[in-house]
Amino acid sequence: EQTPNSTVGDPGIPADATRSVWGVGGGAWGRIVGFGIGATGWYGKGLGTAWALGNTAIDNIGELRTHYGYLGAVNYRVADVEFAMSYGSTNVVATEWDSAPLNPLKLSVIKQVRGIGGKVAYHLEPVVFSIDGMNLHYNWHRGETQTANVISASMLAEW
Repeated sequence: EQTPNSTVGDPGIPADATRSVWGVGGGAWGRIVGFGIGATGWYGKGLGTAWALGNTAIDNIGELRTHYGYLGAVNYRVADVEFAMSYGSTNVVATEWDSAPLNPLKLSVIKQVRGIGGKVAYHLEPVVFSIDGMNLHYNWHRGETQTANVISASMLAEW
């Protein structure tokens, strides 16, 4: 295990270093009389917020960060109209190096991305028209925040 060196601006990771990313996850989805409900969750080291060994997966001295998250979704379809909502979060735990007072970089690592989404769709087979909306809230370990609101319309054709 490496010890952070406060005299080095960016200690870096040796080019021949290897890391083992790992994670566990599971979920379930069920549907009954037009209603669908599902949930999933995950936990691991080095997973990143979007992909394994992504930009939040590892600190500057080579320690893999812990990641965990969850997503819940509910859906209702009656005839050709569909409504859906979801809520979820992905989280990153700072390493000792991230939080060390002697760390000269003082990089802010994302702590959490939390979001809620909604959808209204009309199925005109083989085409589906939908309007989707999301509210995303980002938090960083040093207190920064950002909110993004997204609305989109789409058409999907399946043959």
